[in-house]
Amino acid sequence: MQINMDYTDKIFLWLGKTSKTEQEFNEYFKLDYSENENKKICGFCQDIEKRWYDEDFIGYIKFQNSVEILEILKEVPINKTEKESVVEKCKEIGLNNANAVYWYSDEITPNPNISYNGLKYIGEYLAE
Repeated sequence: MQINMDYTDKIFLWLGKTSKTEQEFNEYFKLDYSENENKKICGFCQDIEKRWYDEDFIGYIKFQNSVEILEILKEVPINKTEKESVVEKCKEIGLNNANAVYWYSDEITPNPNISYNGLKYIGEYLAE
């Protein structure tokens, strides 16, 4: 049996530790709504190789201190059956806690080999 998923069924997840201020962290996601033909393309858009992203399908949080991955996942719309997989993936890459997370639910192909605003791409998971 094949299950077809669209972007509302999954989330792409990034976790990590950043030393950026909350303002600097949030600036990475700031879209330019000006009518200027030389619009600034946000850092997230550059990293996912798009000119814009849909703000309805993204979430991001910068915590004041590092917390355990499972604690962070309480804030993420990820299917509960996927949480242990995320924790295992994080352990594989040496990430036991984090102070920042973001997720996106649209059609993209993340590059696992680059840093996204200082965070690591963890993978694609079922949404809640």
